[in-house]
Amino acid sequence: RREWSQVDPTQRYVNMVLLGSERHGGRLSKGELLGLGIGLVPECGSVGQVRERVGRANPDRLLLDFDVDADEVCRLISDIRHQRIGDNPFIVIIGLIGQADERSVRLALSAGTDDIVRKPVSARILAERIANLVRNRKQFVATPDYVGPERAEGVIETDDEIVPLEVPNSLRQKATNDRLSLIDSAAIRRAAQTVNVQRLYGLAVEVGTRCETINRRIAKGDDLRVLTGDITRVGQLVERVARVEPPEDNPHLARLATSMRGVMATVISDKHPSARRFEVLRLHALAVAATLRGDVDATDTVATALAAAASRERRSA
Repeated sequence: RREWSQVDPTQRYVNMVLLGSERHGGRLSKGELLGLGIGLVPECGSVGQVRERVGRANPDRLLLDFDVDADEVCRLISDIRHQRIGDNPFIVIIGLIGQADERSVRLALSAGTDDIVRKPVSARILAERIANLVRNRKQFVATPDYVGPERAEGVIETDDEIVPLEVPNSLRQKATNDRLSLIDSAAIRRAAQTVNVQRLYGLAVEVGTRCETINRRIAKGDDLRVLTGDITRVGQLVERVARVEPPEDNPHLARLATSMRGVMATVISDKHPSARRFEVLRLHALAVAATLRGDVDATDTVATALAAAASRERRSA
């Protein structure tokens, strides 16, 4: 396990995109970065330029200054991790922050960065952080709202059933010159599909749980206006289910997601949606979860219940 600084620069040709802010200082010079063996350092003055660069290239690492525009930087990282831009959701991302207060640190961590560094940044500190990410990059987790490295308890909401995933790390391959296990697009795609399965499962579980809660409160006689927040959240989750790319070997999931979205559209258009419609949504969610688990018996049972519930709903419409 060689330190980054001990690796021959010709063997660690790493590409990095740098988003910096002259106003806030603490920005490393391009010469310092080249001295660390980073072979290509496109400098971007805006988050939009970083988006464009990530969309047409495959950098190994992003160095992003949150002081440029913290909200936009967070959206950029989320879009990368959720596979909305670029071809690699597992790019190593280091965030730069000016103030290491609890809010700033939590914001950077919950966005999905691999590491954060307080400004001003020295070449020595950056080299140490790079070396650590080469050797000890954290495993990823995927929840309904978050995709990124594992976090300490309290930073993001996680479930005990979530299994951390090893993800491709082109930084490690290039730093160690490990040409026997070079990352290709197929490896990235396989890892991305594994992340999508985990995320779809989390989305389905939350949709099912919230629909069950809504039905219970409707049965108690609660006014639907009191449930607006829960219904809105279910709508957001259903949209995310529809947008997540399902595994290639399971086209049935795409049909379920489309059907679930249709039911949700009916719920939204109805001023007084019935408990039956939320039950249909819940059964859709159970069907997605059972399919992802590969539980054939549960899938068949839920499919039968879903067909019966959908039929009752059509007759009552």
